[in-house]
Amino acid sequence: MGQDAIWLHDRRGDRSLSSEGTVINRMGAASLPSFSPNGRYVHYLRESTGSVRELWRADIESGRNEPVLPGIAIVSYVSIVFDQRSESGKPLTRNKL
Repeated sequence: MGQDAIWLHDRRGDRSLSSEGTVINRMGAASLPSFSPNGRYVHYLRESTGSVRELWRADIESGRNEPVLPGIAIVSYVSIVFDQRSESGKPLTRNKL
């Protein structure tokens, strides 16, 4: 069986941001990563055993993970739209019509 992996390459070297890695740790499958414009967050779909796939974000510096739309099932997305006025980097989702 394969493993999901999201990798970050920066001045500190290579590190995994995946479900097996240092930021998104033991949380199930992680897919469709997308960086916020300020580079502070990685937004991704998280799916744990027995749960729905949800949109989550990982703070790259602190390692903190949190759901963006708790309890709302997301199958996939075309893009994430970020509000340029937002200091937090929280995304607004846009549905494909």
